[in-house]
Amino acid sequence: PSSGSCDLEEVCDGASPSCPTDLWEPSCTCPENGPIAGYAEHDGLRAIDGSNFALVDTQAWAANQALIDELGLAKVGLDDLDLNRTGTPPTGALQSFLSGMVDYQGGFEWQSGDQSVSYWIPQGLSGGTSPNHDWVIVSWHYDETHIADDANPPASGDKGVRLSFAAVDDLGGDVPYRHVLLAQPDAQAGLASIDIHAGGLAFYPPYLYVADTSRGLRVFDTTQFLVTATTDCGDKIGKQGDAVCAYGYAYALPQVGAYFYPQGLPKPCKPVFSFLSLDQTSQPPSLISGEYDNDVNVGIYSRLLRFPLDADSKLPLLGPTDAVRASGAWYAGNRNIQGAAAIDDEFLLNATRYSGALFTGAVDQASTVYRASNGDWGWMPEGIHHDPDSGLVFIDTEGHANMPRLVFAADAASIP
Repeated sequence: PSSGSCDLEEVCDGASPSCPTDLWEPSCTCPENGPIAGYAEHDGLRAIDGSNFALVDTQAWAANQALIDELGLAKVGLDDLDLNRTGTPPTGALQSFLSGMVDYQGGFEWQSGDQSVSYWIPQGLSGGTSPNHDWVIVSWHYDETHIADDANPPASGDKGVRLSFAAVDDLGGDVPYRHVLLAQPDAQAGLASIDIHAGGLAFYPPYLYVADTSRGLRVFDTTQFLVTATTDCGDKIGKQGDAVCAYGYAYALPQVGAYFYPQGLPKPCKPVFSFLSLDQTSQPPSLISGEYDNDVNVGIYSRLLRFPLDADSKLPLLGPTDAVRASGAWYAGNRNIQGAAAIDDEFLLNATRYSGALFTGAVDQASTVYRASNGDWGWMPEGIHHDPDSGLVFIDTEGHANMPRLVFAADAASIP
């Protein structure tokens, strides 16, 4: 290929013995770490060549579905989840702080046990609608360094990822929610945990995309929640005699597909999938992924990518080689990014810089900075999701001495 273009004509899923070992042309390059003369922190986004960033369909849909069906478990949809936990509106000093932020529109704190649990840490956030509810979805990764605090520690040392599905029909009142375990269909065990960070989510019903930091995207179908056993299951997953466990959770959401890096990629063409969001203002709709980087020298060169979606199938738009290529790419111009939302030509970047900040702006425009320390934004914000119907952006926080774990909303139109 000429001009550094990458030939994916022979890309396959990597699982077949006949897969070539080198599927990437030596001339293929991807922008990484600039440098751009004079480019400094908060200078905002700069467009880069994204044509060589690609993901391929692993072609595991049929195999995963067969394993799911073989379990013989009852399946329910999103609206059928029994929401057994309750989030509550912020009160007192916390409510006063939130009300002073950029056009705060409401929020909720997690139930007390979820505030204090040390081994589950909130990460990515997405949202969307079903026939009966408006939803916020938050991922939590299992922190094995605190496994000693878990009364039911897993033998593997890691329970993977759980999701909280919260019905946010009334942000001024109580918010019911339910924890669900993510699971990988497994031929021997039936189900296995998915031991990833899950720093980002994007819900494009019925599919839920979950960021896999070092591979790409995992896909889950929200019409197929599995009803799993809860008795004697706290430290177990998969087949246990006649039962199927999910570490005591009453529901497991199994993976149905994935889009991972092609084989043979050079390191610069393997972007880190630290966070993820859905952009419904783009044509076609798209996924926005990005990299977390706290390096004081090159962190501003963390990359944001756009992957186009098919509005009918709700799946990535694939080329003739089952590859989806980035349709846009940018340096962030800011560091410590934890989440990003794109709204038309504007980007909103959540960051743990300054212990909590929001950076906003269009491409080639200096970032506007909102700091938690100035009362403008939440402390330690993680994921961010834009709901085009309500005009709200939803944000979750990881937890900080100045702010508990919570979800809050702001009016996107009021954020310059």
